[in-house]
Formats: sequence, structure tokens, C-alpha cells
Amino acid sequence: MMREWGLPKLFTDSVLYCENPEQARFAEGSRSARLLASLILSRQLAALCFQSESERATGFIALSTLAQTLDIDEANLKLLSDQMLSEWEKWSKMLTLPVPEVKPFSALDNSAQSTEVDPESNHAKAFNSIEALVVEEDPATCLVLEKLLTKSGHQVTVAHSGKLALESVLRRAPQLVIISLAMSHTDGMDLIRKLRNIQMGRYIYIYICVTSVVDHPEILQQALDLGADNFITKPVDASLLRARLKAGMLEIHERQQIKQAQEVLSQQYLELSLANQRAQEASLTDMLTGLNNRRCAMQRLAQAWSDAERGGKPLSLLILDIDHFKAVNDSCGHEIGDEALKQIANILLATVRMQDMVFRYGGEEFLVLAPNTDAQKAVQLAERIRLVIAGYAVQASEHQFHLTVSIGLTEKYKHIGSVNALLKAADTALYRAKEMGRNLVISAPCSTE
Repeated sequence: MMREWGLPKLFTDSVLYCENPEQARFAEGSRSARLLASLILSRQLAALCFQSESERATGFIALSTLAQTLDIDEANLKLLSDQMLSEWEKWSKMLTLPVPEVKPFSALDNSAQSTEVDPESNHAKAFNSIEALVVEEDPATCLVLEKLLTKSGHQVTVAHSGKLALESVLRRAPQLVIISLAMSHTDGMDLIRKLRNIQMGRYIYIYICVTSVVDHPEILQQALDLGADNFITKPVDASLLRARLKAGMLEIHERQQIKQAQEVLSQQYLELSLANQRAQEASLTDMLTGLNNRRCAMQRLAQAWSDAERGGKPLSLLILDIDHFKAVNDSCGHEIGDEALKQIANILLATVRMQDMVFRYGGEEFLVLAPNTDAQKAVQLAERIRLVIAGYAVQASEHQFHLTVSIGLTEKYKHIGSVNALLKAADTALYRAKEMGRNLVISAPCSTE
């Protein structure tokens, strides 16, 4: 089902092996492997909620080991688990569903737990590793920041100028950026402003690196006003940076969720817009011939009339009717008649000029709208259409036959004061063509006198 919906292979493969993870052949540390581990962790965590307190305490040990593979330490696993319980209770109340009373994971007895988590490698990582960018020209500070971030499990890129930083943001889409405000060739304030002005930069968590907060509080205030989220001071204190990163990771995670939700909404909006566009096109299209239909003809005719009025240019209208078409339906059947209509439509499209518009007006009637065309040129166009159709042999199933058309046309003369009057004049000319023996072109008179 997920594949039919068009979801990425990354997601479908992870779900496929969720029941039997031992069959998966994902590379260790790959996105697929981490996603599969996340699904397994979620399912086991949900199952723990329905077990006794002692069973939950014991089961949590195994979960902690699995969580470490996702860079989630024990403390943060408990935090996430309690958040899950809170959301479960809230949604159950909204949906009026019964929910058992479950003691928070943070209140479980830890005496049975013996697993230790390396504080250097996992303590600062509340969620999966992120992409970080350090914008700093001082080699020593760069080295310290890069080492600390890498040790915390994050992917780190270093840029020594604002230009390189922007290129790196566009290329790697980091979730975290640390910007030094003391670079000689880069205005850190300007970089913050530029990041917040681009779509992807609005979701980045920005730290600024300053030499002193006490000596220059106005610089810190300006950076925060421009959109910086937090700050660190030089020289960089490792324990303080880890603590602030740990706090910032919650915000980074929330921003990524918001970004993903907005991307989903944007995709849904695009799909809805395309569906509406297709529906609009369908409402203006004749399903049999693929030509624009009568409704579209009236809209385009009204627009062409306004353009001709405004620009003082000629406008002509042709109405075509296939002669004795009822006999085709009666003798050959409606399927053959429909095929003949489609072939006549294709002939019209191939015969008219680039500026002309062809419509199926109804039944065996077609309409040709000829902008910037006077009656003399319209007659030439109509005769060309009539001759081409008369010389064409319709091929439909085992049937082959010739058809002719009668054409009535009119120019937008001064005495014709409306679109309806224009249609009536062309229709009257068509009626005369049929009265005079069919397979004719008749032009409406230029004056009623």
C-alpha cells in the first residue's frame, strides 16, 4: 500500500522488515538501518506500556541498549517515553478511548538497570545526529568546536567566510550553524540576516560565538533580534557547549518536524492545485474529440470580442455542420459516428491557422474562432476547410466513407452589437448553406440594409 502511494523506498523497506528485522541487509549506520531501529524501538516501547511495573523496568534495560544505537541516552529515552505517554493520554481523551493508567518511565525503579552510557559519546545527543556548520576563521576555535560536535555524533562542516557558509548551507542543509561575530572578512550579522531570509534558513538553529557578553551586550542583542537562537563565548567551554547543545536539540527536532509537516502540506497543496487544474480543464474539454467544448467556446468568444472592441481589429466566426451525419449513425452505428467526429476534429486542428481556435459546439457542429480576420480571409479559411474534409476518406473499423460540411460565417460588423448576435449571424448563414444544397460556404452580409 505504501508503495502504491508513492512513498520513498527508504520508508517502505524499513516497514517491510519491521516484523523480521533479521532479514534486513541494511548497512550499519545507514538511514534505513536507523529508521528500522526507530520503528522497532517504538513498537517495543508501546508494548511495555501494557506490562507490569517490574516487567517494564526490566524491559526498559533492553530498550536502552537499542536506543543507544540511535544516539539516545537513557535520560532522554525516559523523557521521550514520558512525552509519548502524555500524548497518548491526551489523544485518547480527545477520541474518547479508554487508556490504562501507566506510571511514567522516569519513575521506574532503576536498581535492575546496569547499562552505562558513555557521557562523552552520547550524553549530548537527544536525537539522531545532525548536520552542523561552523563559520569561524580562527583555527583553534574551529578545531575545538569541530571536535566537540563530532564527539557528540554530529556531522560537521567548517566554513571560513560568509560566502562559503552560504554555499555550504545550500549544499548540505545543516540543522545547526555556529557563527563567529569576530571574523575580519565576514559580517556575522549579515550572515544571520541572509540565512533568515531564505526558506531553508528559517529552520536552522543558530548559535553565535562572541568574545564577551558583558563588554558588548548590544552586539548580542542585535544578533538575537536578527534571528540568532543562542550564544556561546570564547574561549569555548566544552561542558557548557554540551549542555546548550542538549537543550538546543529539542528545538532543532521540533523545527525539523515543522519543516517536514510544511513540506507535506506544500506537496498536498500542489497536488490539490493540479487536481483542480485538471478538473477545470476537463470542464472545458469535449471528452470525445479532445477539443475545447461549448462552455469554453463562449468564454473565449467573449474574450475575443473584448479584445477586438478594445483594439479595433476584425474578428470572424465560423460554424460548421457535418452534412447528413444522422445517416452515418443510423447506417454504421454510433461508434463509427464517434470515430468520424474525432477524425474531423483532427482535420480541423491541422487545417486552421495558428491563431484560430477550434471548438466542438455540439453534436456534429464545430465552431472556429478567427481573431484578427475579416470576412474575406474567413471565407478563404472556410473554403480550405470544406475542400480538405470533402477530399478526406474517413476510416472507421471496416467502414470507409466521405463526408462534407456546410459552413456559415460572419465578421464582427458594426451592426452586430453582441456575442449572441455574432453567433446568430453565423448560424443564419449556416442555415442558408444547408438550404442551398449543403457542402457550401455562406458568409453573412456586412449590413442588414
